[in-house]
Amino acid sequence: MKFSAPAGLCFLGVFLGLSSAQIPFPDVWDPNPLRFPYAPEESTYLPKSSLPPVGVRGLGAGGGGGPKKQPAPPAQPMQPRSFTLPQSARRSIRVLIQDGVATLSLSAKGGSRLQFKRADGSVSKGPAFSGWLRIERRNGEFRVAPRNSHPFSAGPAVALRFLPADPRLPLEVEGKVYRGSVEIFTDGADLQCVNSLGLEDYLRGVLPLEMGHPEESALEALKAQAVVARTFAVKRMLEAPAISGGFDVHASVQDQMYGGAEAESPLSDSAVLETRDWALLHADTLALCYYHSTCGGVTASRHEVWGGPVIPYLLSRSDRDASGLPWCRASKYMQWTQSWDAGSLAAILRANAGESIGAFRKLIGLRVQSRFACGRVRVLEIETDRGAFELRGDKIRFALKPGSGTGRILESARFDIEFSGGRVIARGSGFGHGIGLCQMGALARAQAGQSCAQILAAYYPGTEIGRMK
Repeated sequence: MKFSAPAGLCFLGVFLGLSSAQIPFPDVWDPNPLRFPYAPEESTYLPKSSLPPVGVRGLGAGGGGGPKKQPAPPAQPMQPRSFTLPQSARRSIRVLIQDGVATLSLSAKGGSRLQFKRADGSVSKGPAFSGWLRIERRNGEFRVAPRNSHPFSAGPAVALRFLPADPRLPLEVEGKVYRGSVEIFTDGADLQCVNSLGLEDYLRGVLPLEMGHPEESALEALKAQAVVARTFAVKRMLEAPAISGGFDVHASVQDQMYGGAEAESPLSDSAVLETRDWALLHADTLALCYYHSTCGGVTASRHEVWGGPVIPYLLSRSDRDASGLPWCRASKYMQWTQSWDAGSLAAILRANAGESIGAFRKLIGLRVQSRFACGRVRVLEIETDRGAFELRGDKIRFALKPGSGTGRILESARFDIEFSGGRVIARGSGFGHGIGLCQMGALARAQAGQSCAQILAAYYPGTEIGRMK
């Protein structure tokens, strides 16, 4: 399966064999979701027929053999084993970029074309537009209002799709540039906006927001991030029908950060291109590719932090170099401190963990009752005037927000806490849940000369790289 497309072209157009001179979008709105045999609880299983013979590995260990032992060949570029996704997977990824808004602004320097879908599934062509548009719902109908002409009503349509008239000039939504097409759905009186584009172009808008803009010496870390982000996205695409009808991934930390075409950078583009179609596999499964910013020198076990079965390649392990120092030591979150006055923290706890700790008026104390082997807090005891309560695992980070209304959660569950003089002070290390790839550690490993494959093997041991065909 080939997911990638030339810059600015929707993958579906490439699949249909259209040349770059043609509008790369079909006139038929394809509503069919992906259908794939998978275990929705944990993993997406690949059909056995899609896997190569046992012994063909993607991290450099050769397979096969012959009657006579041959000298080892010179080192060659890594050739991942190939696997096949089902034909139903031939489509672009759908990214939720706006949700629950009353109006949307859209524009395209090269103009835009409109399609709209009715409740019976029929699709009609709307007019072509140039310049800025405002989209809203009025009296149960979509209304498209150009800046300098009469508004267009799509009647009883349930969804709109806007396509750039010139694929080289992408659409802008709320001032941000997005490759591919834009689809708008209704959520009651509000609107949802989904960007539909080729997977490889999507990754170009993910990597810079997830990994920043490091120096060229960190290219192998960006390549590792590209493999992980691609695997995560493909799994979401395959599982989306069981999760959401209108999109595959959010454009936020709820899934992966995505900033559209404006976020792209040359070095990240190189990482995406050099790993094109690569995904991470474990046996006959697309791997669970969790990642985070800073582990603090030791990663976390998924089953401990979030529950569920043991995942062999997502177990806690030391993440230190040969000198015993954390690979992620350059992170500004290697050491951090958060503090609250008792009254403010009581209000934060009531707002964020009320169901877990019950009603109380006064916070008396906090105590770490137990830890996981990685040092992250397993059970935090909250003592109040109405009794003692417990918070467990990663929920602790959501309960101990740094401040009311900030939207942030506690940097990490790897911390010590003290209550003194009416103030609560947490001192910790790391940023994020700690599971899987440590991004700051990966950057340091790359700068130390480790390859993409070595970085992935360090954070997901027992997995291998495969190529989607």
